[in-house]
Amino acid sequence: MRKNTFYTKGFLILFGLIMLTGCTQIDRTEVAGHWQGTMTMGNREMAAALDIPVQNSEPITLSLPENYIAWIPVSHFTVKDRNIRFRVSIGFDLMRFSAGLEYQDDGIPHLNGKFLKKNNIGTFSLTRTDTRAWQEGVTTITLAGKEEELTMAVTGGELKGTLVSPHNPVKKILVLFIEGSGPTDRDGNSALFKGKNDSLKQLAYFLAGEGIYSLRYDKRGSGEKISKSLITKDLIFETIIEDACGWIHMLRKDLGFPVIIPAGHSQGSLIGLVASTITGADGVISLEGAGRPIKDVIKEQLRENANLEPEVINQLLRDFEVGIPIRNSIPLVQQLFGEKTRKFLLSWMNYDPGKIIAELEVPTLIVQGEMDFQTSIEDARILAENARQGELLLIPEMNHVLKAVADSYSNYLAYIDPRFPLPEELTGGIINFIRRML
Repeated sequence: MRKNTFYTKGFLILFGLIMLTGCTQIDRTEVAGHWQGTMTMGNREMAAALDIPVQNSEPITLSLPENYIAWIPVSHFTVKDRNIRFRVSIGFDLMRFSAGLEYQDDGIPHLNGKFLKKNNIGTFSLTRTDTRAWQEGVTTITLAGKEEELTMAVTGGELKGTLVSPHNPVKKILVLFIEGSGPTDRDGNSALFKGKNDSLKQLAYFLAGEGIYSLRYDKRGSGEKISKSLITKDLIFETIIEDACGWIHMLRKDLGFPVIIPAGHSQGSLIGLVASTITGADGVISLEGAGRPIKDVIKEQLRENANLEPEVINQLLRDFEVGIPIRNSIPLVQQLFGEKTRKFLLSWMNYDPGKIIAELEVPTLIVQGEMDFQTSIEDARILAENARQGELLLIPEMNHVLKAVADSYSNYLAYIDPRFPLPEELTGGIINFIRRML
């Protein structure tokens, strides 16, 4: 889990942009480029990047990837005697920056300076790099097939999905993508963030190019048009599992797919595992899935991110389970133990991924990126050790949203920029797993 940052996710959605102003022509030549480093205020540090194009007609932008903010246009940019100044507005906060260009012993240019935010002074240090992280391998996957919208009736309304049919199918085998928790849509994009990563959409397009069908769907509470009738305080985890089983039954009975492989991402991994035990899937793919019960994950989150002692955490969980109102002002505690999601979380706690995967007697691929800060390699190993026919695929430079990243800066930015590529180890590992089942 990531450390505290300057802004909360909920507030970030509301931030406003201030466009570059002024018509003065400024010689940006010496300071132009992609600058990457950190900003520090008090004991809080976070990644930052400044993009300065050579041309005055192009906007200068600041990115704060750990807050999932990218390319905020700056204003009042000036350069004088190797010193730069600019302003950035995020929401109702105005930040003023000033820095000097320095060439240190390594010969690489650095921008070192200070920023002012609400009478608080912070520091920042940026280094010019040759390229942006994504430029090493831009994702340019095109669809070698056709897309078709499917609808499935469920209690309270209907769910929608996208069936991708390849132009040259190898066999009538289909991968069913199940996205992660929260308002994450069929393409792998969360409504909590301003940008997109399109990870599941890109995987579906890749599979089409290899002759493999796929279906990805918006679960309850996600997608462009969210039906409020599908999200109530009475929603339980079993309902989400039933939805996945419903898609599998429809794909088999109505569309005639004899071989179906659920591929669940994050929370979707557990949903895929349980649905496979119920429907008898032909194989399973777990993408960045937890190997421990959600209660253990919550304990870890509260210990590491809220600095709570074990006895306090255990008492919170006991109170929550028996229905005693949680009176704690810590934001993370309030988010986890909200009354609206109480039934859903309690029902989720009934499932142990390690025990469920042990029930499966079909080939299982467990994929885990080593740059993932949401689920751990330990989780993947638990799944692999308990799977009867498990195959563990560890990918060194892949993050939680299945993108190739090289550092913490690109790790966060990949959540909101679809140009980050899918690692070849991921696409190659998945297609090789599927081909062994043909």
